Amino acid sequence: MNVVKTSGTKINIAISWSGIPAYGARLIREGIKRLGHPVIVIGTMPQMSTKDSEELLGQKIYWIDKSNVNSWHDIDLSIPDIFFQAGWFIPSFNKLGREVRDNGGKVICLIDNCWKNNIRQWMGAVKFRFFYKKWFSAVWVPGESAVHLMRFFGMPSSQIYTGLYGSDSNCFTPGPILTQRPKQFIFIGQFIARKGVSTLAKAFKIFHQDFPDWKILVYGAGEYKNLLESCPGVIVHPFMQSLQIADALKRSRFLVLPSIEDHWPLVVSEAALTGCGLILSDRVGNRYEFLNKKNGFIFKAKSVNELSEKLKEAASLPGWKLNEVYNESKRLSSFYVHTHWAEKFHQIISEIRSS
Repeated sequence: MNVVKTSGTKINIAISWSGIPAYGARLIREGIKRLGHPVIVIGTMPQMSTKDSEELLGQKIYWIDKSNVNSWHDIDLSIPDIFFQAGWFIPSFNKLGREVRDNGGKVICLIDNCWKNNIRQWMGAVKFRFFYKKWFSAVWVPGESAVHLMRFFGMPSSQIYTGLYGSDSNCFTPGPILTQRPKQFIFIGQFIARKGVSTLAKAFKIFHQDFPDWKILVYGAGEYKNLLESCPGVIVHPFMQSLQIADALKRSRFLVLPSIEDHWPLVVSEAALTGCGLILSDRVGNRYEFLNKKNGFIFKAKSVNELSEKLKEAASLPGWKLNEVYNESKRLSSFYVHTHWAEKFHQIISEIRSS
């Protein structure tokens, strides 16, 4: 087990992450760098290869099954003093967290669910207050919507930290001002119902009748690919690597995201970092952090007419307004980058140790 000294005492730190996607590995790496201490990293099997994940992180990852790990001894590790636990739905993480608590350590829950005000969350609030709340010394959430949810679940404001997610500002850098970009929108995500792809296709078809010189780039894969390919002005691409996506964002004026449900789509912060304007449905969980009247538009999810009107408004903006959009997106996104994640990681550890 990695052991470090802080203020004359030894402290062991571990963090878990479901799957450890590329952006997660980059965030943790920056956090460890900022902390200046070794940190144990535990993940369930990743979306990419374990080798790629470890190369991005820059160290070994302890890969575990979601349900068959019962103790830290099972993975040949000592019980840490502080454990950042990914959610409360993975049995192996729950068992590791319980052992930390039983040993007198602190557990911080990483949770990205957003406020939906539905029956499931009302029922979940009861269960959390009487069962899960006592598990955690604090929770770490992405932003405002998740803060609302966790307050509803009974967590005191003093035990809720924001800034769980961040984008790599070394990759997603500002592109040209919007007036110097082609007349095009962009969508990035799965071509599935939850992402509102049917609404996007229908709305863009209406829009394109009045603005035939505009197009929309769509990057992804899924069951609605044929629907998108049949729409005039829609250019379909497969998923790409981060650098290619960053380049596409820098060549587009507005990101369009018509999701029916989306907790914290990372592409919103990535687009804003490049200076894109935003056109988001009212079901996109991080709209509060990245979108206001200065840099884009909100529309009602599933509303084809509302989306088509917002597309027309965006395409008709004068140059001075597009400059405002560009600057505001960059400003808002600057609070959610990998270096800020590292600062918050360090802050949480410091405050939890002294509590």
